[in-house]
Amino acid sequence: MSETPAHESTVGTKVVDVQGHTVGKVADVLYDDRTLEPRWVAINLGLLHRHQPLVPLQETYVSDDGHLVVPFPASTIKHAPSAQGMTPTESEALEVARYYGLPEHN
Repeated sequence: MSETPAHESTVGTKVVDVQGHTVGKVADVLYDDRTLEPRWVAINLGLLHRHQPLVPLQETYVSDDGHLVVPFPASTIKHAPSAQGMTPTESEALEVARYYGLPEHN
């Protein structure tokens, strides 16, 4: 497997969890407003879901078959927080970090 990082060309890419279960597709790549680095992806879960949960990009990669592989189970991602705007606010970013059990600082 290659370890290609995600970036804006990832939009539309199929998202799978580490067990290979389909989660959805990348709806958008969101950037940290201070560092301008890609930090999260918003996941389109499908036509029946308006909620687009955020997934941190750390520890994700694009597999050899072109899928974005995320280190969280699909069931966890489907209930994750989302951002209200183009860039998560500081409180939304903290909420996402807490949800996934990640450090709350950059």
